[in-house]
Amino acid sequence: MPRKKLYRVDLEPARGLSILMVFGFHLLSIIIGYQNLPWDGWFRRLHFDIGWSMVPFVPLTLGWHGVAIFFAISGYCIQLSWLQSECGWFNYGIRRFARLFPTYFLWLMVFSLACWFLPTAFQMSCDLPQFLSHLLLVHNWSSSTLWGINPSFWSIAVEVQLYALLPILVFLVSRYGWGKALFVTALLEIVFRLPWDWILDADMSAYLGGVNVYGVTFAYWFSWSIGAWVASRQYAGASQPLAKVPLFIAIVFVLVCWFIRPLSGFSFLAASFATSVYLSKKLQEAESGNATSPNVTLKMSSLWCRALSIMGVCSYSLYLLHQPLMIVIHDLLLQDLKIHSAFKMMIHFGVVLPVFTGVAYLSYQYIEKPSALWGRKMTV
Repeated sequence: MPRKKLYRVDLEPARGLSILMVFGFHLLSIIIGYQNLPWDGWFRRLHFDIGWSMVPFVPLTLGWHGVAIFFAISGYCIQLSWLQSECGWFNYGIRRFARLFPTYFLWLMVFSLACWFLPTAFQMSCDLPQFLSHLLLVHNWSSSTLWGINPSFWSIAVEVQLYALLPILVFLVSRYGWGKALFVTALLEIVFRLPWDWILDADMSAYLGGVNVYGVTFAYWFSWSIGAWVASRQYAGASQPLAKVPLFIAIVFVLVCWFIRPLSGFSFLAASFATSVYLSKKLQEAESGNATSPNVTLKMSSLWCRALSIMGVCSYSLYLLHQPLMIVIHDLLLQDLKIHSAFKMMIHFGVVLPVFTGVAYLSYQYIEKPSALWGRKMTV
């Protein structure tokens, strides 16, 4: 029998860290023109082509893994919410729609209108096929629409499609158990994450009718499902096997995959695994600690973590708005400044990011939060 009350992990600092990583990753492409360290044979160089002065910003090239943190946390939260609510698939769909779509639609309209009426400033592609594919959240399947309107929107489409795959995951688990279900999702993700372009020295989208391999939903199914597995074990009152894995080893595994070219496609999967290890350890700490109430929330007390928590609360809205606005601000205000790239990076982190966080918090408070509450009221 599941427990009536469950310990909960404060996930806002982790969400804040993930959006900070993504922000830095996208900032690199704007300031220096690319996001990843260049390859030198089978391994990455540990500095940018523009010189050693940007070495302090090298960790930002790992920012892509912030999305992996998002996905693992999402799998955990959605699975736990589903198990606790027992609301049925129809009500589940309404709640997920209310949680994600209104805020997404707001920023989709903002950037679509900006592309149409301010094409000089907002130079993203936004014709009718682009808009419709984004409205229907299927733009991740085609290379021609994957990065249109707002390049960050690709993962929202993947996230929604992962929600739609939850009934299939539940069926696999009920029929074959979690072990075989995770094996299937892992196998699919590994197949799609093999560095096919490098192995075949060709653009794989040309062989797949324009489908971008890294936009395919199945390339993220295990990264999402492993978080769901952690939630299921918590709900059932079972032990957390991943809690036995040293977090340091899990992080080193991410770095090894990122650094070695044949393994680079698996660093995302490794990051979601490391996130699930972190979740499992936090849950185990709650179970074995001195908490007096099963409803205790595990919080991190430092000032740094409190700042991350603030960003984590509005991380969804911040993710939706940051990239196009970041590009416009750089192009209009910072690009022609005769200052070092490192100073431009610091301006973005010290000034632009706090402003974006304030705007994102307003979006969370007046759009995201009310729509989520509406979804819950509709399905009580």
